[in-house]
Amino acid sequence: MRRTQISTVLLLGTLTVFLTGCSRNPVAPEVMSPLNDGASSLVGAQVDDTPAPTEGGNSNVSTVTFNPSDEGVLTAGRWTLVLHKNSLKMATTITLRVADENAMEVEVVVTPPEANNFKVPVELTASMNELPTSAFDNLTMFYWDGAWAEVVDVASHPNQKNVVARMKQAATCRVGERDTNLNRMED
Repeated sequence: MRRTQISTVLLLGTLTVFLTGCSRNPVAPEVMSPLNDGASSLVGAQVDDTPAPTEGGNSNVSTVTFNPSDEGVLTAGRWTLVLHKNSLKMATTITLRVADENAMEVEVVVTPPEANNFKVPVELTASMNELPTSAFDNLTMFYWDGAWAEVVDVASHPNQKNVVARMKQAATCRVGERDTNLNRMED
């Protein structure tokens, strides 16, 4: 008797699948032929599969406006400027600008100019990931003040592969090899 019940259930299940398998799904969208009136606008539509342009890396310009109590980070190319909390004396706009993402020089513009005297030094970092660790022995950072001068508080870090300068005033800076004939100038 048990065998008959299983056979009946299998037969009914097979018939149900067979009879409904060829029918239209009641929630499927209506597809009309383009020859009939009221044809769907999707029939025969071609989708543009051209990939969107991809951009990577960092922007060449970064501008942020800060209030006196703000802190923040700006990045342009290989350069990152870290502004610590309460560094500013007034509302200030800071712009980092590089020629390209691999530029060894960065222009730092502080607006208004009288705001370019920080209570807490800002940290300007140049990422030097492409250099071998041995190249960091003589790397330093220079700032422009009518002539290139070495930043006083600067360190090159071979393990982090970067050069970091702490400055009370922002300026156009560049990374290069230390010139033993160049006198260090104070900020």
